[in-house]
Amino acid sequence: MGKDLTPGECIEALSAGGATRETLVTNYVELLNDKQSQISGIQANFDSFGSTFSARIEGKLSQDRELAGQFGITVK
Repeated sequence: MGKDLTPGECIEALSAGGATRETLVTNYVELLNDKQSQISGIQANFDSFGSTFSARIEGKLSQDRELAGQFGITVK
């Protein structure tokens, strides 16, 4: 720590200046955890959208194959 201050005095001086564990670490950890939760929710929505989109595309392709079959057209 400081040359003329004890570790406790250094911590007290930092605290007086607003540099506490809460302001330097805890608040940012909480903020990042909140952001991570938001990102996880967005990712879940995106994954759900992707699955729904793929299912609907497959449904349309199936309808197109059926319609093509009614005209005697074979589609893979």
